[in-house]
Amino acid sequence: MCRSFSWTGKSGITRKAPVAWRKVCAHKKQGGLNVMAMAEWNEAHMIRLLWNLMGHLAKDCRIEKKVEETTNLTLEAEANEGFLLMAQNEINTNDNVWYLDSGASNHMCGHKHLFKEMRKIEDGNVSFGDASKMKVKGKGTIRYLQKDGLIGSIQDVYYVPNLKTNILSLGQLTEKELQVEARTSSSLDKEIEAKLKLLNKPAVKSIKSEDGDIIDCVNIYKQPAFDHPVLKNHTIKPIPSFLLDYEPSSVRGTPNASSQVFQLWQKSGSCPKDTVPIRRIQKKDLLRAYSLERFGRKPPYVHSTTNNTNPNFTNLGVTDDYINLQNRSNAYLSTYGYNFIGASASINIWNPNVEKKGDFTTAQIWLKANNGDNFESVEAGWMRDSYHTTGCFDVTCAGFVHVGSSTALGATVGPYSSQFNQQYEIAIGIYWDEDGNWWLNIKNGTVIGYWPAELLGNLRHSATVVQWGGQVYSDKVKKAPPHTSTQMGSGDSADGRFGFACYMSNVRIKDYSGFHKYPEFVNTNADEPYCYNAINDVEYGKFPVFYFGGLGRKPPYCP
Repeated sequence: MCRSFSWTGKSGITRKAPVAWRKVCAHKKQGGLNVMAMAEWNEAHMIRLLWNLMGHLAKDCRIEKKVEETTNLTLEAEANEGFLLMAQNEINTNDNVWYLDSGASNHMCGHKHLFKEMRKIEDGNVSFGDASKMKVKGKGTIRYLQKDGLIGSIQDVYYVPNLKTNILSLGQLTEKELQVEARTSSSLDKEIEAKLKLLNKPAVKSIKSEDGDIIDCVNIYKQPAFDHPVLKNHTIKPIPSFLLDYEPSSVRGTPNASSQVFQLWQKSGSCPKDTVPIRRIQKKDLLRAYSLERFGRKPPYVHSTTNNTNPNFTNLGVTDDYINLQNRSNAYLSTYGYNFIGASASINIWNPNVEKKGDFTTAQIWLKANNGDNFESVEAGWMRDSYHTTGCFDVTCAGFVHVGSSTALGATVGPYSSQFNQQYEIAIGIYWDEDGNWWLNIKNGTVIGYWPAELLGNLRHSATVVQWGGQVYSDKVKKAPPHTSTQMGSGDSADGRFGFACYMSNVRIKDYSGFHKYPEFVNTNADEPYCYNAINDVEYGKFPVFYFGGLGRKPPYCP
């Protein structure tokens, strides 16, 4: 599902967040506690398991076998030596139960139907301490149903047909630079409740949306923006008159496209005057998040010291100062200058696939100031991620002052486009005022709010770069295969054009002249052109239409 977002941020250093665990059983053994856990997880930088440190003793588990009966296993396939604890005991034959084992060096599963893909292994064996063996038949990716109803995956799992239990290797997880932190479930519950109390503000009215969201109508001066210490005594600014005179959708729309886009919660009610609609953060959102500490914040931009991609410039004018950003793959149209004070576009809405938690894909507008590690940006568009809000795409973190009562940032937007069917688009504009604030407005002149000047540096004067396009965030981009299958735009390449590829029309900038106009010089760029590409479609006598997107992983072009 697609969600609207806005964000402001400065680049910084990425820090891995701790992980919580969820208990199923724990067995005492010589040398310490052998932890087994069942829960929701993913193969990203973080995993989400919840574990009660107290656990259960062996006598409390579903089996009555003594712990001393457990044996160590050694994997002999592919020259990998693997150690597996407790695999012979039929602790639980439910194929949805996974046990975390600190002594196992490989993930293993005996349920073939769980594998999404598998590579055969010849002459692979698992050897027990009593010299008995089980055959290893393959290695691949497991699919599983998460508690939230989404499909997750576990990679590099050995298929052992006679194995009765599913094993997660703690060693294999930590080799992938996962960080694990154990805490009691009671302390986690307290931390979550405290976080919810901090994030959610008292509501004058609450609206239940058909998609499960709850929209709280919050007093305009009680919104999260005022949690920021710089904004404690901030007075809400009046809407600039130029925003009331100009609508982003007033320029010519794309032929055969509809701008009749709405948010689902609006079908269930509206917020009263002097309140702003804010999507309520629920406990399930925090449980699905990869970090309580960073919830409400977009992953920071981090520049890579090396550039292992091949930038593909197709240009109407200037060239790009290419910067390689870690974990991000972009395809965009850009223009450079010294006095941009506004930008807008009509953005085609799709519902692309996202591979796993922590990933997201956007179609958006960026306005930036400064270069390198010190740049600032304000951004707006639509986003698709795997579990609702990934970061600071709404008003969860203080920094955006909401003034409109009709649109909730972070709430579901629709309908979305599909191939051979109606195309939908939303007009978005970001504009500077003389006090240094940047205002966000959408279709029909609806003003949502603004980024206050007090929180900005050089951006309070003007932007030097404007970009329109898409971004995929994943730890599996710009690296050795396999690439992420998270899609950009519609999931089709830009070559598909209208009805197939995601587009932006009515691309405009505003400078100190006060006029809205197509940029004099633009440049298209794709970080990974074989995975996601960009085309600026120029027809004589017409304003260009910018197309972008891609499937992500698609061997052999994007392995």
